[in-house]
Amino acid sequence: LDNTLVVWFGDFGRTPVVNPSAGRDHWSTAGVATMGGGGIRVGQEELTSTLETSFLRNSADNPFYPTKGTRLSTNLEFTGGPFGGDLNYQRQRYEGRAYLPSFTKRFTTMLKLRLGTVNGYSFKSGTVPDYARFRLGGGNTADPLRGYDDYQIVPGKFIRFVKTSQIAGIDSTTNPGVKDTSYVQAKVRYPGGNYMAVFSLEQQFPIAHPLHGVFFLDAGNVYKRVSDINLDELRFSSGVGFRYRSPIGPLRIDWGWKLSTRLVLTGGRERSNMWSVSMKRTCWVR
Repeated sequence: LDNTLVVWFGDFGRTPVVNPSAGRDHWSTAGVATMGGGGIRVGQEELTSTLETSFLRNSADNPFYPTKGTRLSTNLEFTGGPFGGDLNYQRQRYEGRAYLPSFTKRFTTMLKLRLGTVNGYSFKSGTVPDYARFRLGGGNTADPLRGYDDYQIVPGKFIRFVKTSQIAGIDSTTNPGVKDTSYVQAKVRYPGGNYMAVFSLEQQFPIAHPLHGVFFLDAGNVYKRVSDINLDELRFSSGVGFRYRSPIGPLRIDWGWKLSTRLVLTGGRERSNMWSVSMKRTCWVR
C-alpha cells in the first residue's frame, strides 16, 4: 500500500489586529494615503475570532521526488460568524495533485489544481476585509503563480496608480510647488478577488540525485464575482526549475516566463520573466 498521511487540526484564537494600509503593498514603492475597505476601520484595532482546520491526504510514493500517487489538501478558515469578533468571513483553499507516468520512464507528470473562495456568511452581515482576498503571483506566496511578481495578479479593476507625496519634478519656477509640480505615481494592486484558480502541469526528472529538474506550465487568475470567471482571461507562464533535497529541507528554484505580457498603465509592457527561490519543510509519516 502507498504511504498515506492524514492530518486534522484546529486553531482558535481572539487576536486584536490593526488594519494595514492598503496602499503599502508589494507593488508600492512609496507610502500612499491609507485606504479603508472591507468594513475595516482605518487605524483602529479589530478583534478577530478564527477557527482554522486543515486536512491532508498524501498517497505519493516519495515525499521529495514522487513518481505516483495523489496529494489532496484543504484549508478552511472561519472568522467571526458564530465565533464573534468584529470581522465576519470564511475562506477556503482546496488543492489536488496527481503524479502519473510520462512519455519516458525518466520523467514523471504532475498535475495540480488549486481553488480558493472567500465570502461572508449568509446569516451574518459584514464585508470581507480587503486583506483577506486572493492575490496571485510569485513562487513563495500563499497562492503562487510562477513567472509573475509577488501578488501581481488581481482583478483588473483594482490595478491603479496613486499619487504620492514624493515630487517627481517641477516644470516651472514661476509658481513652484503648486500648479507645475508633478508627483511620483505608485502602482497599487489591491485588493484581490473573492475567487481564484491555479492549474499547473510539470514534467519532473532526475539530473544527478539528489538534484532533480522540472519543466512547468502554470495558468491562473482571480475574480471578484463568480459571473466574472472567464477562461479566456487566464494568465499563463512556463519555465524550468530545480529541486534539491538539502540537509535542512528541500530547495526549490524556478525561472518562469509569461507566455504573454500586457501593457502597463504608464506604457510599455510587463516584465517578461521572474526568478523564485524557496525552501520548505516536508512532513512525512510511514
